[in-house]
Amino acid sequence: MNLSKRTIYIVSGVTIAGLILAYFLIFGFGNKGTFAGEIVVRPMEYDLGNVQYSGGIVQREANLENRGEENLKISSIKTSCGCTKAQIIRGGNKSKKFGMHPNTLTWSETIPPGGKATLRIFYDPAAHGPEGTGPFRRAVWIKSSDSDREKVEVRIQGNVTR
Repeated sequence: MNLSKRTIYIVSGVTIAGLILAYFLIFGFGNKGTFAGEIVVRPMEYDLGNVQYSGGIVQREANLENRGEENLKISSIKTSCGCTKAQIIRGGNKSKKFGMHPNTLTWSETIPPGGKATLRIFYDPAAHGPEGTGPFRRAVWIKSSDSDREKVEVRIQGNVTR
């Protein structure tokens, strides 16, 4: 195949221009991109005190807010143990209850600037059986598009009693 120098220069130039454009589209022209809100979660820790082994699932809620100027995308919720689950509630929408194995391929939540949501945490004191009594400390990790705090940890702790 015999290509002219002019054709090679044109194809090379178009290829380089395409690569440069793709780079800027992927990395957002140096800004935080479409989803770059600022995640704030309060409170960050709960002390449940003494929790009865046979008392049923304990629930706590934390306020989640986007204080950024762009949308905030929550892409994953994961817990440190099977005894703990968490979900996001925004408006009338509730996510599924996530545990140690989040399904990040089919779920995400977008919170607009100034928008709020609720993080609901569920702890099952009987999940480890009778030998699971005593002190515990668990975590819920929220992964988001906040470039300064991509992963936020909310903790619960207490003491399972009989």
